[in-house]
This record gives sequence, structure tokens and C-alpha cells, in this order.
Amino acid sequence: MKTGYNEQQRTPFLGLWESAETTHCDLLGRLAVVHMVHEARGLDVQPRQIEKFRKNGDKESLEILEIVYQEEIGHVAAGLKWFTYICENSQPQKVRTCVCKLEDAFSLLLTPATVQSD
Repeated sequence: MKTGYNEQQRTPFLGLWESAETTHCDLLGRLAVVHMVHEARGLDVQPRQIEKFRKNGDKESLEILEIVYQEEIGHVAAGLKWFTYICENSQPQKVRTCVCKLEDAFSLLLTPATVQSD
């Protein structure tokens, strides 16, 4: 897909949008990639962002980030709940598909495009 961005301009939102388009017909894939990779990654990086805003005295942005952080916890929990439910209530061959979806999704974390520097 041609987006008009180079990798240095890539934003988390662009990656999230691309994942949503890629998984539009794949519930397990969407649960794995969107909720259990992108939103979980947000939980990993937001505490550092929150601390930066706290140190700079930006109370308005800090309050927004703290709300978003709490919402992300619920998003990741919901994605994990439904992913697990589908996998546990599927035929044995479907369970292998679930495992493959997770392996594919988490391999995204190792690509250069997802490595962020502070």
C-alpha cells in the first residue's frame, strides 16, 4: 500500500490503520494485531511519555495521557478475553491458527518500523 510516508515519518496511528485494513476480514488477526500488539505497545511506552509531560509541567496533556492509558488497559483486556474465548472454543486445528496469529502479530514488534527511540 502506498501511503506517501517514509519509514521515518511512520506514526503509531498509521501502523494501526494499516493493521485494521489488513485484518478487515480476520477477527482473530485483528484481535491479535490491534489489541494485543498495537494497544499493548501503547501500554509499554505511555508511562515514559506521561513522565516527560509531568516533568515539563504540562498538566493538561498529562491528564489526557493518563485517561488514554487507563482506556488502553481495557482495550487490551477485551482483545485478550475474546481472542482466548475464540481459541478455547474452537476445534483443535483452529487453536493452531490462533497460535499462528499470535506469532505473526508479535513478530511485528521485532521489525525496524516498530522500534521507537526516546
